[in-house]
Order: sequence, then C-alpha cells, then structure tokens
Amino acid sequence: MRESMSLLRNRLFGVLVLGAGIATALTPPAGEYAPEARNTLSPNDVKAFVYQWFAGFDHQAPLETFTRHLDPAGVTIQYPDFPVNSVADFQRWYQGVIDNIAWNTHEVQKLEVVRQANNGFEVTLEVCWRARTYQGEARAMRVEQQWQLTVNANNQLRLRRLFATAKGAC
Repeated sequence: MRESMSLLRNRLFGVLVLGAGIATALTPPAGEYAPEARNTLSPNDVKAFVYQWFAGFDHQAPLETFTRHLDPAGVTIQYPDFPVNSVADFQRWYQGVIDNIAWNTHEVQKLEVVRQANNGFEVTLEVCWRARTYQGEARAMRVEQQWQLTVNANNQLRLRRLFATAKGAC
C-alpha cells in the first residue's frame, strides 16, 4: 500500500508540474526535489531581478551593476529620452543620470512575467519614477515598460530588449 501511494504521489507530481508548464517529465525519486525545478529560473526569480534592477537605480549603484546584466549578443533599450544600442550607449545614458539626478526612486506598480518557449521571459511593468535634480527640480513620471530577458548558459538573466513609454505624471 505504501509503495502504491508513493507511486501515485510521484505520478501526480509529474502531472502537476507538466500542467504548470515548468518542464516535461519531472518525476523525482521519492523524497527528492526535482533537479530541473531546482535549477530552472521561475517567474519569481524574474520579479526579484526586476526589483533589484530598479533598486540599483534608486541607489545610483556602480555602472557594472547594470552592464553585467545586458545581453552580450546585443541590447536594445528605448527610454523616453535616450536610445541605447550598446553598452557604451548605456554608459552615456547612466552618466547623464548620475550627473543630473540628486535623488530618485522607482516604485513598481504593475508587474507581469510570461515564460517564453526559448527559455526567456517577457516582462511588462509600470513604474512610477520620482526624482529631484541637482537644480532642485522635482520630477515624476509614470512609465510603462516591456522587457525581453534571456537566460545564459550559467542560468543568469540578461536584458536583451527594453522599451519604455512615458504615460504622464504619477
């Protein structure tokens, strides 16, 4: 009886995982967590990445905090005020932020993550950016963003594409 319950549990686990779209046949031996599930990035990993990305801007983190996450195969970022098509472009844009923004914060208000068939993720989000310039000007902008993230061979997320559209004040 105990063996048949274990077999049933393993089959049920395989069906649940398959139904969730995580992997094809994750039926680990009894008492073991599925290695594929342990090592596959989830939408929660992506959401954590998004929040860390914006926290880096909130603290004006060093440039490398961001550039290490840009896809070396190519990156396209379209901010409302600046197109980025290379790491050098990103560096110029970020230097402009550092030179002009005395304080800023990013409040993620909506966040949706969809796993893609190619082991990547599509991210749609809305963020409220508030800032103060060194000249004392207050800024506030609601921005809608669409991201395409890839996963490299080391299971790390890389930003391939980001399109940002200003949607008014927040």
